[in-house]
Amino acid sequence: MPRTGTIIFILGTIALTAMAEVHAQESSDMAGCAKLENADARLVCYDDVSGQSVSSPPSPEAAEKEPNPLTEEVGQEQLDSKDKPDQEPEVFAGRVTDCRQNADGKWYFYFANGQVWKERNSGRQRFKDCDFEATITKDVFGYKMQVDGEGKKIRIGRIR
Repeated sequence: MPRTGTIIFILGTIALTAMAEVHAQESSDMAGCAKLENADARLVCYDDVSGQSVSSPPSPEAAEKEPNPLTEEVGQEQLDSKDKPDQEPEVFAGRVTDCRQNADGKWYFYFANGQVWKERNSGRQRFKDCDFEATITKDVFGYKMQVDGEGKKIRIGRIR
């Protein structure tokens, strides 16, 4: 009886030979497609060789349709006064009288005027003393708080 290794070697050689013949056939088919001068016919030929089915090429009428003109109304809704670049961002000042961290690691800031703001992005902030002045700035993404005298800004949102 022949050994298992010999049988596997023979079967592998047969499979590789068959694959090489298929690849040679596909290469000659691709070369035939490349000789076509009409771009649409060449694309259909390549799709046929690769086994992909596609819908018919677009009609000349659809290809020649011009886009609508850019009028004054296009994008007008984005030109609010709050989004204009020449307007200064809104800035507010307040005093944080207490701050607490929840189980998720997000901070809650309690202001002297009764407002409560929550940290939006978890970070590694540490507060030795939760009695400080803060500046809140509004931008297009929401609000950021900066502890007076420190450089880092914290993205926050009002919850009460």
